Amino acid sequence: MLKKIVLAFCLLAFFAQIAFAETVFERSFSEMGYAEFAVVEPGSSACTSFDFIFPSDKNVFANENYPIFSLNADFLPAASEAATIDVNLNNAALEKIKGNELTCSEGQCWSRINLPKNLLENSKNTLEICLNSSNTTPEIVLKNSSKIGIYKTADFSEQGFFSTASEKETLVIGDTAKITVVLNNGGSAPASVELKYARPIAEEKKAFAFIEGNAYATGIVKPGENLKLEYTIKPRVLGSITLPPAAAYFTNEFGEQKVLFSGLATINVRAPDKKIDGFIEKQKEINKLGETAQMTLNIKNNGRDFVYNLLVSLDTPDSVSIAGEKTQTINIIAPGETIKIPLQATASAAGSFDIGCKITYVDLNMTEAKCTNSKLVFEPAMIGPEIIAAIILVIIGICVYVYLMKSK
Repeated sequence: MLKKIVLAFCLLAFFAQIAFAETVFERSFSEMGYAEFAVVEPGSSACTSFDFIFPSDKNVFANENYPIFSLNADFLPAASEAATIDVNLNNAALEKIKGNELTCSEGQCWSRINLPKNLLENSKNTLEICLNSSNTTPEIVLKNSSKIGIYKTADFSEQGFFSTASEKETLVIGDTAKITVVLNNGGSAPASVELKYARPIAEEKKAFAFIEGNAYATGIVKPGENLKLEYTIKPRVLGSITLPPAAAYFTNEFGEQKVLFSGLATINVRAPDKKIDGFIEKQKEINKLGETAQMTLNIKNNGRDFVYNLLVSLDTPDSVSIAGEKTQTINIIAPGETIKIPLQATASAAGSFDIGCKITYVDLNMTEAKCTNSKLVFEPAMIGPEIIAAIILVIIGICVYVYLMKSK
């Protein structure tokens, strides 16, 4: 079993490193005849331009092709937030890159910048790059290993492509909500993705309970397809709850590990509109002592929301006994619904007795409602005419017997 687990983790690690992207075209500044460019004084700025063209047979404007500028730079003696690089394409500003934002590996630091197709020209294009040093990072070197390329790649960058959504924007506390996290690949190549929460779901236990579902998924997401997480929560607090984001881990077309975070979703949790009434129906208004009184306890939801976890307790005097349990639980009652609970009662003495109940909502806040009290009457049992006739016949028989005995 241990070998299988180790093998599974090895396979997962292997697939996580798979780079599915295809290089359509790629050329470095060095190959285009450009030298390195640098600033070496603290707090100084300098700009340079690089002209380039894409091969006509590669069709950079095709939907499946992604033009990307890979900027390779050194920040000396160390990168800082204050040292920046401005990138412009055909006189339009693209990005301001901070020195501490580059991805570094094996002594090389890179920033990958998508080149918007609406800014590109069919013929010559110009990149203007400005280096802005700082007191802590006085030297910046733009290396001629920087490159322009066209790639087929996975694309998760479009707005709404990585989303978190709740099936209910507003719900009553005690209710549950199904949450769906979806990562869509709008690109032209598949990607091996690990999808999970940005922080452990257990950290959300004060805000809501995780009822069921999946908090983790892996898979190869092909172009036009998606990877999905679905789970169900039950809020624990009133007010606005921001759902935890999910994180997607994948390897980009340059072999770099990347992480994306899903959009956030918010649900509003309110107290239920609790209008619960309880009343008792009696089969007979007056019962004879010794009889079993048949009754029905009605619990009705007059509100506009579902109500959950109701505890119903009967309130009866000592002289009245109820068959079965005097306390019962109702898991859920819908708006307009009436739950009917049959009851049987007997009395140890004649009299008129008040029968009531208490309804408790066992939820975030405990709320009580009471049934409308009902009178349960038990009268002493009266002697029926058949019994009277029998008694008279017995008396007559006794009298006849005594008379005959005296006549002897």
